[in-house]
Amino acid sequence: MPGTQLNNYDLVIEFTESAIRRVVGAAFDADNFLCNQIFSALSNLLHIPIQCPANFTVGVSLGTPTDIPISGVHPDVIDVNIQLGDNGSIGSFRFVAVINVSHLNSPDVDLIKIDLSPGGLLYTQISAFGINDTNNVLTSVLNHVSLIPLLPVPVNRTSTSPTDIISADTRAIDDTSPQQLDGLAILLLFGGGGPGNRNGFTQSFVPINETGGIGINFDWLCRIIRPQLQNAIPGSTFVPPCNLNGSVPLSGDHNPQLDSLSLTLVDGAIQINAGVSASDTGWNATATVGGTITFEIQNGQLVLSTHIDDPNISVNLDWWVYLAAGVVGAIIGGIIGGVIGAIIGAILVPLVTWLASNLLNGLINNIAAQIVNALNSLSLNVNIPAVGVNIVFQEIHIDDIVIGSEVHPSYQAPIRSEGYLTVYNDQWVDLDNGRVGGHNLVGADLSWEGEAVLSRTLRTLCCSKLARTGSRFFDYTRYELYELYYDNPATIPEIELWFPFFGPSFNVYGVETSDQRFSVVQVVEVTESYITIRYRTFEKPIVAVRIISNYKVTTEVFSLGRGIVGADITEEAARFEPALPLIAKYASPQKGVIASTKTSSAVSGPRSCEEMGKLGIATPGTWKVPVTVKPPKLITFKAVTENFVQGQIHWLVNKKRLEEEKGTIKIQDKTIKYAINRNIITFETNSDKAISFEVSVEANDKNNTLITTLACVQIPTQSTTYEQAIVTWSVYQKAFARAFGSLEIQSTPQVPQ
Repeated sequence: MPGTQLNNYDLVIEFTESAIRRVVGAAFDADNFLCNQIFSALSNLLHIPIQCPANFTVGVSLGTPTDIPISGVHPDVIDVNIQLGDNGSIGSFRFVAVINVSHLNSPDVDLIKIDLSPGGLLYTQISAFGINDTNNVLTSVLNHVSLIPLLPVPVNRTSTSPTDIISADTRAIDDTSPQQLDGLAILLLFGGGGPGNRNGFTQSFVPINETGGIGINFDWLCRIIRPQLQNAIPGSTFVPPCNLNGSVPLSGDHNPQLDSLSLTLVDGAIQINAGVSASDTGWNATATVGGTITFEIQNGQLVLSTHIDDPNISVNLDWWVYLAAGVVGAIIGGIIGGVIGAIIGAILVPLVTWLASNLLNGLINNIAAQIVNALNSLSLNVNIPAVGVNIVFQEIHIDDIVIGSEVHPSYQAPIRSEGYLTVYNDQWVDLDNGRVGGHNLVGADLSWEGEAVLSRTLRTLCCSKLARTGSRFFDYTRYELYELYYDNPATIPEIELWFPFFGPSFNVYGVETSDQRFSVVQVVEVTESYITIRYRTFEKPIVAVRIISNYKVTTEVFSLGRGIVGADITEEAARFEPALPLIAKYASPQKGVIASTKTSSAVSGPRSCEEMGKLGIATPGTWKVPVTVKPPKLITFKAVTENFVQGQIHWLVNKKRLEEEKGTIKIQDKTIKYAINRNIITFETNSDKAISFEVSVEANDKNNTLITTLACVQIPTQSTTYEQAIVTWSVYQKAFARAFGSLEIQSTPQVPQ
């Protein structure tokens, strides 16, 4: 049943150990956290100079370790091992700590973290810099650091809306089965949901060969769908999970009724079942329709597709109608056929089409957008050095609904050089400075050698090293480049870079340059005389300061009945975009039915009556409604230092230093509030016109060395865009009649039983 795999949580995000290793490694590398926080504190504690290593690698294990003594029961722990330098040449340290959640306010955030406080840190050991110590020196240092943030989750704790996250929890999954499917689960509850069972997660559901999985509870989807269905179908009520409670009269002639409507999870898809009816003097008609809505991954995007089966239509006539047909003869028989055709063409076909193609598919697409928005919001700047997570959709598995994904951490490491380089045959490349030249190019890292096509090679020069990633993903973090296996000398044959007649392979490589920087490289074009290289070389940890921001323009997402044309939005306020008035997909006509039609004059080209009469799933068009695009009310900037023992931070706007922690500034005749908390500044941007200004920061280290940087801020005004909406049955019926005319299907007279 739905919810069993997710243990009653609404949305569950699971990471494999390899994904957590990347996130933890990126957290140690971000803002030079390892050097500035841990090694700096270690140096101060022991009064010895410590040279920060150029690179390091991280090992991660989830579950309680068995090789060290730990008192008490700690089910949610992480075992982290850091190797310093190439292959641990400088040394290593290890710690075991609890993973738990901190509930932060202003903004409201549930922070999934590695707890390094005295209550959360369970074991430490260091063997580096001449130190060999257990549960002493490193424990003091990590207690001072206090935590390593893994994932901040914005929450609205008091909301009852099923589209708002109200709480986040976590579970370290220590799988004791032979499959060893360990992982870390992020457990989310939305408004209106009941408590989940975090102890029920004993094995990860992440699909094989993926680094992440997103589990969606079908009951949660139904909590979102039910109020939207009730808004679109006046007078209806729905009972859990997604079932219509009783028949509902609809607007229109011949007493149309919605008799049943249900959504269930069947065989890997959302199954639709609906029943409608119409009746008048002497006759009644019913139609049932089934279909599926499936989640798919296309080019890394979550999309939906809908398949609707042919409707099953039944028409019953009273005995006196048959008697009249027998008395009057063929003329009345034609009238009977015309009545049946009008029922089917004007009521039943557009009704089941509306249910399937407009209402239900529109609602599910809306929910898919809300899921993606919820995932995107997890990368968030709060007052901590949190590392963001990029989720790339890969595949889908249905039990509840599990979306396989590739997980990549993201953070802003300083970049030395990046771009595209054209490298002709027998030229050298310097990745540190983005230069191309001959064999006398000082500091070159790679050589493109040879003249004959398919016989050329890209190889390392004497001081550089190369690693194959096995991936086409370009946006590696600096830390992810650290943990690759590098070799020198290394050679890439041309056939590995492109396939004749098919184009570049887009394979991605890591390079450790001659100046000991790390670069990501991808060949994007190959010709007879040159190749084009896309590259990005990260800076070594140096004294630097950067400004990062949470600035995003947001678009409203319809929820809880908002955006339904004919319900809360008038027809006049919507923009209707008609489709071509042709029935695009044909279903087989019922046996014994002869088809004819009257269509609108907009139909182009000659078409037979039989063709136009076949039942098909078509829509008269789409409705779009205005939605507001809003700049954020608050913009936060954070000054991030690299390899910099921070002393004082000063913020400036348009080169004017802000002396107070709170105050107002005048920008283009607008008064804007600001608030400063050391290296973070927040602006209230309420303005009725676009504004732009310069934000800069001055940082002084403990020796009063000054470094500065600046960022230009451009805030647009509120604007309007148009998004596709769903419509009520009455609006859809009128548009269907205008687009397709009166579709009539005649029938031979039926003999009463």
